[in-house]
Order: sequence, then structure tokens, then C-alpha cells
Amino acid sequence: MVGLWLLPVMKGYIVSRVSIFQRFDLTLLFTLLIFGLCITKHKNWSRLKTKYVRSFLICQAILVLLMSISLAWTDAPEYGFSKTMKFAVFSLVAFVSPLLLLDNQKDLRRYFYALIFTACFVSLVVIFAPSFQTTSAGVVSNRTSAFESNPLNPAFFIAVAASICFLLPKKVAVISKTCFGAIFLLLQYSIFLTSSRSMFAQAFLALSIWALLTKSNLRWIFRTIVVIAVIGIPAYIISDATLANSRVGESLADPLNAYAESGRRFMWEYCFRNWINRPFLGHGIGSFAVDFFGEDSRNFPHNIFLEALYELGLSGLFALSAIFFIVARATWKYKKAAPWEPKSNNDKDLAIIWFSAVAAATLSISLHWDLADNRLLWNMFGCMFLITLLPPEGSWRGRYMRRQMISPQLYRQPPAV
Repeated sequence: MVGLWLLPVMKGYIVSRVSIFQRFDLTLLFTLLIFGLCITKHKNWSRLKTKYVRSFLICQAILVLLMSISLAWTDAPEYGFSKTMKFAVFSLVAFVSPLLLLDNQKDLRRYFYALIFTACFVSLVVIFAPSFQTTSAGVVSNRTSAFESNPLNPAFFIAVAASICFLLPKKVAVISKTCFGAIFLLLQYSIFLTSSRSMFAQAFLALSIWALLTKSNLRWIFRTIVVIAVIGIPAYIISDATLANSRVGESLADPLNAYAESGRRFMWEYCFRNWINRPFLGHGIGSFAVDFFGEDSRNFPHNIFLEALYELGLSGLFALSAIFFIVARATWKYKKAAPWEPKSNNDKDLAIIWFSAVAAATLSISLHWDLADNRLLWNMFGCMFLITLLPPEGSWRGRYMRRQMISPQLYRQPPAV
């Protein structure tokens, strides 16, 4: 499953060196492999029938249906068909893979640790063996990257790991917190080198959300660290003359000017002005590429909500917004469940940590890729639901649920003695 995150970073590097992958889509082959593994997990299929997961899948199916229907009137049939197929296959597999492949809390934590340490490897590559992306026009970007990929790909992977790194250990140990705090600084420094502004702010935003929601012991220590990190590091970047001239430093120093000079502003204004022409079913999937850029190719407004509004109308925007509402609702219900088990607090803390990472990733990733390319966010959604479904290890509820195969979302009190 870590390969789902590592593949966008290394795909270009692998394809350019292994000729067979120039004829066969590596992403599709890897997705089919993951899907095949998911099919073998018969005992976990019942998780897909639980309330919130089922609602999520229904909303996903509605989006796919709207995309498919809109192909009848879209001005970009080639790009629209590609986007529909990618969203239907890749996002679905990315979502269900953690629900089916991970069996228990230990598996889930191993997965999170694997994400962190794999991101450390990518960040070390960015720092000590950087590469630079070559655009389709043959121009070499001056933004640092890893494995010749788009700098946004390693930056997002690293940002998610930075969002959870020093909050993940279950025990409040000074050594573990110090270690993961150092990893956080390493990861943020590598993101800074990629000049990915939203990803650099993503980890800080996740920590801020977590600091407001958590009720962990010694939370005042964590909140102090968050305040220092959120205020101190950006302030240091702005104050340093060399760092202030960077892409990230300039944006931190004058965010309004950075927005005014961004090309996204014109795309967003175009969507706001013209979605009303076809308010209910939209202009058709992929149509923004032709209407704004004048070509049937992979172009989009760099905001998935405006993309849904313009191309799929109010119907598509409602279905997409419902997905995010369902994720937030499931997390909130899990957090408010009666804490009648001593071990449930650790699990709730993990839920809050991951939800904070999901919320920050939503604001960040929605600005860079289209709906079909957000499969990593969908994988995070699957992990979020899995946290709420898995019972605490060794608990009465866990043993009972495994024995009776009841829905893990039923928070029942233990029977009276």
C-alpha cells in the first residue's frame, strides 16, 4: 500500500528506464495488483457494508454516473473519458485498499510508520540527490524534486508524513517525541526545497487542527510545540534574507500578492462567472480544458470543488461535498462515542491525528490536481474509516465483534454483570 504513495514520485524515473512500462500503464498495473489482493480478503468485505462506508461509496458512484452521463455533451470527450475512468478505478481501489488489506490496529500503525520512514527516504533524496523535472516543452524546472518527478508529488507525500510524525507514538516518551520532532524538521526542510507552498503549510495546518481537537494527557506540551512550529519557523524564513527570496518565503511575507500573481485566480473567477450557464448538470466532464485553455487535454481549474461545480453542476458539487461531510461525520461520531474502555483514548487520539492530516491534505491537494488524480486523498479517507471501524486491540468489544461479526460502528456497552 505504501507503493500507492511512492508510485507518483518514482513513476517517471521507472518508465524512462524500463522500456516495457512505456507500453503498459504502470499505475494501472499496480492498481490491478492491489485490487487482486483486496479480492482475497473475504473476511473484511463486511466493512464495506457499514453505514458511513456504504454512504461514501454511494456518493462515489453518483459522481461516476454524473461523469459518464456528461460525456454526452462535454467539449472534451478524450480528456473527459480518461478522467472518468481514472476516477472510477484508481480512486475506488485507493479507498477500499486499507479497509480490506489491513486487519487490525497494529497493521494500521505499521502502515503509518511505513509512510513516515518512506517519506524520510524521499526527503533525503530531495536534499542530497535532488533532481529537476523537465516539462513537455523541454524546459528544466528550477524546483528541487526527487526521481525527476513533479515536485508536488514528493512534497505531498512528505507533508502527510510530517503531519503525523511526532504525534504518532502511543506513549508520551521524551526520546520518541524528540526523535519524531527531528523527523518533522527534516521533512519540512525537504518540502521547503521543493518550493511547494501549500504543502509546506499543510503540516502546520494539520498540527494546528490536532492541537485544537485533542484531549490527550500533557496536551499543553504538544500545543506549545505546535505554536512554536507554526509561528517560529515561518517567521524565521521571512526574517532570513536568503530564505525570504525563495518561492515559499515570498508567499509567507506577502500572501495577498502571491494570490494576485497566481494563475489560479483567473481560472477560479472563470468558474464562478460561467457555472450558472448550466447550473444543474454542468458543462460536461473535462470541458473546462476546452472552454478556458482551448484544447482537449489534461487541464483543470486547480480546485476540485470548483471543478465539480463547473463540469458537473450543483449535482456534482453536492455529491462531492457529501463525501467530505460523511468523513467528518464518521470521525465526529467516533470521537463522541462513550469512552467505556480504558484503551479507547489512544485510538481516539489516533483518529484525531489522522483526521487533522486529512483536513489539511484536503485543502492542499485540492489546489493542485483534478478529481481523478486525488487517489491519495481517497486512500486517506479509507484509513480514516478504518480507524473508526477497528476495535481497540484486546478489548471486550474487539473480542465480541470478531466473534459475532457485528458492525464495528455499533458502540455497545458491555453487558451488566
